Amino acid sequence: MPATIYLVPGILDRSVHAWWERLGWAVGNATARELEYRGTKVQLKSRENRVVIQRQIERDVKQLSHVARAACVDDLVDQLAPDGCYEFDRHFLDWDQAKELHDAGLTVGSHTIEHPILSRESASDQRTTLQTSKRVLEENLHIEVPTFAYPNGTRSDYDETTISEVARAGYSYAVTTWGPPASSEDSPFEVHRSLVGASMHPLRFAAFIAKRLLYNV
Repeated sequence: MPATIYLVPGILDRSVHAWWERLGWAVGNATARELEYRGTKVQLKSRENRVVIQRQIERDVKQLSHVARAACVDDLVDQLAPDGCYEFDRHFLDWDQAKELHDAGLTVGSHTIEHPILSRESASDQRTTLQTSKRVLEENLHIEVPTFAYPNGTRSDYDETTISEVARAGYSYAVTTWGPPASSEDSPFEVHRSLVGASMHPLRFAAFIAKRLLYNV
């Protein structure tokens, strides 16, 4: 089955961490009993309580710029004082593994340098991350990278400036995480995708695919 993997060069070379994974690890392994967040003391109780807190924080910090979000997550991790050491290398590909996947037949696309939410960034910062991520992937993997995936990918996570900069950077098309099944009527820079989670039952997945195939008949 054809597949595309969208890669973040900053994660591949370990110059940045995936903030959502680091935050989840810190919340799950926190030794602190409370957290000061947005001027309020938040109690860290059961596992379920911590999951709710983590998801709320994730929603909130996605509204911030990349720089502000990184500072916020650093502060939260310090407060949480997690037990142990986050084993970053266990969870993410490196350059050698990315090359193995490409050699095995997967297409490679770009997903920015550091996974910012693009609509929260300036036009110049968007331009830099879009152009640089494409160039770095092509130079390191010795391939062409024609496609891009918007980080987070909902309609509010990119804007008209983003779309313009994606085209300017030389991508042929870009994919989202919202909307109806993709059709020939879509803009090449807003190709809709449907999310499929690990918890989806195989029968539901089969029905999901069949429905979308019928949509395009």
